[in-house]
Amino acid sequence: MSFLLCVGRRRLILGDGDSMVANPPANAGTDLLTLIAQRMKGGPSTRNIAVSGSSNGHAGYNTAPVPGFGYLHTGHNSYNTGVSGTVVHDTIAAVVTNWRNAGISKIVIGTCFPGVDISGANETQRLAGNALVLADKCGADAVVDFAADAFFQNLANFPDRIHPDEGGRIRMAQAIAAVANTLLS
Repeated sequence: MSFLLCVGRRRLILGDGDSMVANPPANAGTDLLTLIAQRMKGGPSTRNIAVSGSSNGHAGYNTAPVPGFGYLHTGHNSYNTGVSGTVVHDTIAAVVTNWRNAGISKIVIGTCFPGVDISGANETQRLAGNALVLADKCGADAVVDFAADAFFQNLANFPDRIHPDEGGRIRMAQAIAAVANTLLS
C-alpha cells in the first residue's frame, strides 16, 4: 500500500508508549520522538502522548490536527507486572485501531527488548507478546524488531538497566525513521 499524505499531516508525528517514548531517560540525551523526527524527511513536528510508568496503550487519540505517522513502543511496564503477551498484543491492536479510526494512516510499532526487570514467567510472556506482534503487526503498517537486535540484548547498553543509552536511542530512531520515510514516500 503506497500513497502520499498531505503536507500538513505529514509534518506531525505522534508517539506513545511508556518512558522509552515519554521523555529522555535519566541517563541523559534526547527523547526518542525528537530523535525520530530529526531523521525523517520534511522535519516533522512531534506530539508525545506517552506516559512514564504506564502500560502499553493510551487508546484514545482524537485531537486535531491528525498526525500523518504514529509510533507505539511496547515497553516493560506491562510485562514486569505479569500481564500476558496476549493481553499486551490485544491492547496494542486496540490502540492501532483507535489511531486508524482517528485518521492516522501510517503506524509503526517497536518490539519490547529484554531487561533486568523482566524475568521468569514475565520474560516468557514478553517473548510470546513480541511473537504475536511480529506475526500480525497488530494492524500497524510495520514492526521494528528491536528485540532481535544484538545491541538491545546487551544490558551494558542500558546504563539504568531499563533504557538504552544515547547511542541506543539514536539506533532506535534511525530504524524507525527509515521505516517511516519509506511508508510516507
